[in-house]
Amino acid sequence: MKYMQYDEIRLTLQKVISFPENLEKYLTTEQICGLIKLHYPSVWQNINNSFPDISDFPQILNQYTPSNFVANALKYYSSNNAIPGLEQVELNIANINSIDKTPNTSTVWRLRNI
Repeated sequence: MKYMQYDEIRLTLQKVISFPENLEKYLTTEQICGLIKLHYPSVWQNINNSFPDISDFPQILNQYTPSNFVANALKYYSSNNAIPGLEQVELNIANINSIDKTPNTSTVWRLRNI
């Protein structure tokens, strides 16, 4: 099994988040993964092939997943400006219908038009 490196998906990430309809919009990691699957299926296949099937290793839970790989790559590129204008934002979301009003944090990404 060949493990992917962040550099192997940098251009794909940059293309996906810079589609005109995505500029200045906040996207979740799941939305970005969906766009990769749709527009760059071979890249998504390579990402998936780099990770074990979770059902084979239930003890690792969701730690090593394609989605987490993409999220970590986005964090890396937003912190070192390798994708200029990439911004990470933490949103606190509370379920107003729930008895437990503890907010959940969700990470979203956007590409600022620079």
